[in-house]
Amino acid sequence: MKIKIFSVIIALTLLSCAYSLRIKKYPLLYNQKVPSGSLTVNVSNCKNSHGTVKICIYNTLKTYVLQRFPFRERSSLIKNQSASFKFKYLPHGDYAIITFHDRNQNSKLDYDALGMPKERYGYSNNLDVFYGRAGYGAAKFHFSGEAITLDIIQK
Repeated sequence: MKIKIFSVIIALTLLSCAYSLRIKKYPLLYNQKVPSGSLTVNVSNCKNSHGTVKICIYNTLKTYVLQRFPFRERSSLIKNQSASFKFKYLPHGDYAIITFHDRNQNSKLDYDALGMPKERYGYSNNLDVFYGRAGYGAAKFHFSGEAITLDIIQK
């Protein structure tokens, strides 16, 4: 009898620990508040006002390297060779941003025969990249959940 009571107590303790760990890992599934804020991104230096500017926000190295499945993604029309984006309720964390001027509106950055981009692009932290893409570590920034504005100048 004592062994059954002891094993029930152990099982209940383990279940409660597992539940609390799931809440910490997946707070949105359990209606817990996550610190969040708004992020405004101003993209400037577009070549002209034709087409759209596409912005992709990545929150992991894997999705950034693959350039697939961004955490947030939007397109905006260009006005006066610039575009502005506002992301509300963005959870705090580390992010990297890639933007590009999608002149032909095919939703991807086009390259020439030598592998050089045909359309202007930009990264968070306004990185200058001479060959290839900027690394995730260089492009990432910490978003604390407070409202901030980033300015990205396309090259």
